[in-house]
Amino acid sequence: MLDVTEGNRLALAQAAERRRRWTVFEQTRCFQFTRSVTGAFRYPPELLALTGYSQEIVDDGFMRVLPEEREHWRSFGFERWMAGQPYRATPLVPFADGRRERLAAVFVPVRDAQGRVFEWSNITTPASAGRVEISGGALAGLEQAVRGNHLRAARALLDWSMQDLARASGLSFSTIRRLEDNAEGPAARSRHGAIAALRAAGIRFVLMDGSRIAVARR
Repeated sequence: MLDVTEGNRLALAQAAERRRRWTVFEQTRCFQFTRSVTGAFRYPPELLALTGYSQEIVDDGFMRVLPEEREHWRSFGFERWMAGQPYRATPLVPFADGRRERLAAVFVPVRDAQGRVFEWSNITTPASAGRVEISGGALAGLEQAVRGNHLRAARALLDWSMQDLARASGLSFSTIRRLEDNAEGPAARSRHGAIAALRAAGIRFVLMDGSRIAVARR
């Protein structure tokens, strides 16, 4: 039998989440969404509210970009989408009220246990707002893109040895070595464990313009 009560709880929770996101959008002009690599996709209502476009018009997402920049960002995004690389784009977008504003859009592939991309997570903010903290699926995907050179750079900032990182993360020395040698798959749970220990020690992994991941210490 269908559990109507459970279904109602889920519907209420989803409605509450939509209200929360809309409140955040109204205050910050920040919104986020995910896009599966298969199946139909609908842009979030926040984007439609900003641009004044209908869902049908923005089926081609680049139609919301200023015409003189459209092909640049189309080829820029397509190249990284096909390569499965996270990237940050800053297109100029005309708004429904007649203004133009440059947005900062972060696109991050999220991979399954076999390393296959199953969805892309997006966070979009006004570029003038500076960089925002990435969370949820986008954070998981960004961490999957952290490579051995990033881990070594993070250790250098902390003056840590591989043994120090192993101790802090609760991982074995050999696991840390495999991570730094890029011998572990991108979706390996050990990667998230090592990154969590580095974050706790003050390290930040920041997606810069393009697809470069910078490593910094707070």
